[in-house]
Amino acid sequence: MNLKKYDKQTYIEILAITQSGKLFAGACKYSKDVAKINMLKTLQQKSQTAQLKIDNSILFSKNGFSSQLLEYQDTQTTLLSGKHLSSLLDNVTQKELLVYKNRKY
Repeated sequence: MNLKKYDKQTYIEILAITQSGKLFAGACKYSKDVAKINMLKTLQQKSQTAQLKIDNSILFSKNGFSSQLLEYQDTQTTLLSGKHLSSLLDNVTQKELLVYKNRKY
Protein backbone atom coordinates (compact mmCIF):
# COMPACT_ATOMS: atom_id res chain seq x y z
CA MET A 1 0.00 0.00 0.00
CA ASN A 2 1.36 3.39 -0.94
CA LEU A 3 0.75 5.72 2.00
CA LYS A 4 2.34 8.67 0.17
CA LYS A 5 -1.16 9.64 -0.97
CA TYR A 6 -2.10 10.40 2.64
CA ASP A 7 -3.41 13.93 2.94
CA LYS A 8 -1.45 15.71 5.69
CA GLN A 9 -4.38 18.09 6.17
CA THR A 10 -6.78 15.25 7.05
CA TYR A 11 -6.56 14.08 10.65
CA ILE A 12 -7.25 10.40 11.24
CA GLU A 13 -6.72 9.42 14.89
CA ILE A 14 -5.55 5.87 14.27
CA LEU A 15 -4.03 4.59 11.04
CA ALA A 16 -2.32 1.19 10.86
CA ILE A 17 -1.14 -1.12 8.12
CA THR A 18 -0.58 -4.85 8.53
CA GLN A 19 2.30 -6.83 7.05
CA SER A 20 -0.13 -8.21 4.48
CA GLY A 21 -1.01 -4.67 3.40
CA LYS A 22 -4.45 -4.26 4.99
CA LEU A 23 -5.16 -0.72 6.12
CA PHE A 24 -7.08 0.08 9.32
CA ALA A 25 -8.45 3.49 10.30
CA GLY A 26 -9.85 4.31 13.70
CA ALA A 27 -11.60 7.03 15.65
CA CYS A 28 -12.18 7.49 19.38
CA LYS A 29 -15.01 9.01 21.42
CA TYR A 30 -14.39 9.73 25.09
CA SER A 31 -17.54 11.66 26.04
CA LYS A 32 -20.46 10.47 28.15
CA ASP A 33 -22.64 10.12 25.05
CA VAL A 34 -22.74 7.01 22.89
CA ALA A 35 -21.05 7.09 19.49
CA LYS A 36 -23.43 7.69 16.60
CA ILE A 37 -23.45 6.81 12.91
CA ASN A 38 -21.91 10.18 12.01
CA MET A 39 -18.67 9.08 13.70
CA LEU A 40 -18.31 6.26 11.18
CA LYS A 41 -19.41 8.43 8.26
CA THR A 42 -16.85 11.10 9.24
CA LEU A 43 -14.06 8.51 9.40
CA GLN A 44 -15.05 7.14 6.00
CA GLN A 45 -15.15 10.66 4.53
CA LYS A 46 -11.70 11.49 5.93
CA SER A 47 -10.31 8.27 4.45
CA GLN A 48 -11.82 9.12 1.07
CA THR A 49 -10.46 12.70 1.23
CA ALA A 50 -6.99 11.32 1.99
CA GLN A 51 -7.40 8.83 -0.88
CA LEU A 52 -6.94 5.83 1.39
CA LYS A 53 -8.62 2.49 0.71
CA ILE A 54 -9.50 1.33 4.22
CA ASP A 55 -10.03 -2.39 4.78
CA ASN A 56 -11.50 -1.99 8.27
CA SER A 57 -12.85 0.95 10.25
CA ILE A 58 -12.45 0.67 14.02
CA LEU A 59 -14.46 2.86 16.37
CA PHE A 60 -13.61 3.16 20.07
CA SER A 61 -16.28 4.59 22.35
CA LYS A 62 -16.07 4.93 26.11
CA ASN A 63 -19.84 4.64 26.55
CA GLY A 64 -21.01 2.38 23.75
CA PHE A 65 -22.82 2.90 20.47
CA SER A 66 -26.21 4.06 19.22
CA SER A 67 -28.67 1.42 18.06
CA GLN A 68 -28.44 2.88 14.53
CA LEU A 69 -24.66 2.36 14.48
CA LEU A 70 -24.98 -1.16 15.90
CA GLU A 71 -27.48 -2.03 13.15
CA TYR A 72 -25.23 -0.54 10.47
CA GLN A 73 -22.14 -2.46 11.61
CA ASP A 74 -20.75 -4.82 8.97
CA THR A 75 -17.69 -7.04 8.49
CA GLN A 76 -15.55 -4.01 7.64
CA THR A 77 -16.47 -2.12 10.81
CA THR A 78 -15.30 -3.00 14.32
CA LEU A 79 -16.94 -1.37 17.35
CA LEU A 80 -15.08 -1.45 20.68
CA SER A 81 -16.51 0.02 23.88
CA GLY A 82 -14.93 0.61 27.26
CA LYS A 83 -16.10 -2.87 28.29
CA HIS A 84 -14.17 -4.44 25.40
CA LEU A 85 -11.03 -2.51 26.23
CA SER A 86 -11.12 -3.28 29.94
CA SER A 87 -11.29 -7.01 29.15
CA LEU A 88 -7.86 -6.67 27.50
CA LEU A 89 -6.42 -6.21 30.99
CA ASP A 90 -7.97 -9.39 32.42
CA ASN A 91 -4.83 -11.48 31.95
CA VAL A 92 -2.29 -8.75 32.68
CA THR A 93 -0.47 -9.05 35.98
CA GLN A 94 -0.03 -6.12 38.35
CA LYS A 95 3.72 -6.25 37.64
CA GLU A 96 3.12 -5.65 33.90
CA LEU A 97 1.05 -2.49 34.38
CA LEU A 98 2.61 0.96 34.04
CA VAL A 99 2.19 3.32 36.95
CA TYR A 100 0.58 6.61 35.89
CA LYS A 101 2.89 9.49 36.81
CA ASN A 102 1.15 12.33 34.95
CA ARG A 103 3.73 12.36 32.17
CA LYS A 104 4.27 10.92 28.71
CA TYR A 105 6.04 7.57 28.47
